[in-house]
Amino acid sequence: MKKQSKSKVFIFRYDPASSFEGMFEEFWAAVDGKLSSIEPHVVRSNSLEALSTNMTKNRLRLFATLVERRPTNLTELAHFLQKDYALVRRDARILEGMGLIKLEKVGKEAHNKQGSKVKFSEVEPVPLYKRIIFDFPVAEPVSVKKRFLNSHRPRFAA
Repeated sequence: MKKQSKSKVFIFRYDPASSFEGMFEEFWAAVDGKLSSIEPHVVRSNSLEALSTNMTKNRLRLFATLVERRPTNLTELAHFLQKDYALVRRDARILEGMGLIKLEKVGKEAHNKQGSKVKFSEVEPVPLYKRIIFDFPVAEPVSVKKRFLNSHRPRFAA
């Protein structure tokens, strides 16, 4: 049975005030028990480039395929994606490192042509979330209607 994380949503949040150093300070404060407000299902970055570099189109597609099609192993996932196994394995390991999926080794048994049992293992990719959200908070709400009206208002010379 495939396990799921308690939170079904993982968030990549653009936060101009965050810093790499601040992230580690919060992490160690949480480890030491001094901080309990760390968000376990949120990655913050002050760099849009860092967010987009880590979550490529191929990795997003791989994640979506895991959630939607539930492949039983990496070979089947590569088949669904119509990608080379080595590329799928590399991206799956990166997603595992990010905490978005888990790669579980599963022991299997089969019979060879002589009828003998052969034991082997496969790697089963398991999504830990149902969705990934990219959050780009805006400091001040902007009304599209108000902006449109202001930009198209006739101006009269005085």
